[in-house]
Amino acid sequence: MQPFDHHSNKKRDIIKRYNSTSVHYNNRYAKIQNQKYDYFIKYIPIGSKIILDAGSGTGLLMPYLLKMINPSRLKPFFYVGIDISLNMLKIAKKKSFEIEENEKFALILADLENMPIRNESFNSIFSITSLQNLHDMEKGIKEIIRTSKIDSVLLISVLKKTVNQEKIISILHPYCNELKVMDNRDIEDYLISGKIVKKLSNHYL
Repeated sequence: MQPFDHHSNKKRDIIKRYNSTSVHYNNRYAKIQNQKYDYFIKYIPIGSKIILDAGSGTGLLMPYLLKMINPSRLKPFFYVGIDISLNMLKIAKKKSFEIEENEKFALILADLENMPIRNESFNSIFSITSLQNLHDMEKGIKEIIRTSKIDSVLLISVLKKTVNQEKIISILHPYCNELKVMDNRDIEDYLISGKIVKKLSNHYL
């Protein structure tokens, strides 16, 4: 894995923007993000043990999972949130302290294009409204695939106004099947679900 690219202007801008807006993020976007979670929740498989939230922001997905998923259907599970914004993660950390099961959560400050995670670590992967911010979206998607187990469920959303959905599908297609795209006019993102069925080639790993 490559180190964080400190020379990327786009990454610096993203970090600055999300650090500065973190305090207002939940009030502005919680309802919108929950609409996306509502669509994806039905795809989480029984027995999913380790869940990645790639681009976790303030950790809105954490309480959602605990509230919406019947514990008898999905337990135990461990949530790993990764984000490039320290201020966003600080808010997520406070949120985790408010949840009794906070030992089930880990938060990591990292670049999605270079995640400090072992190969084949996760059973289910969320990446909600994050991939369009990356300097190299294909690299970020392949990092998600690298860290996912075979048969993992992949749940991605990207802003329609910034990303070509055909490009994302073409990147995912060699590694995933059961790919579905929902384009709901009331939601600002394309919502993409699939199942990982093939590993990356050795030269990437």
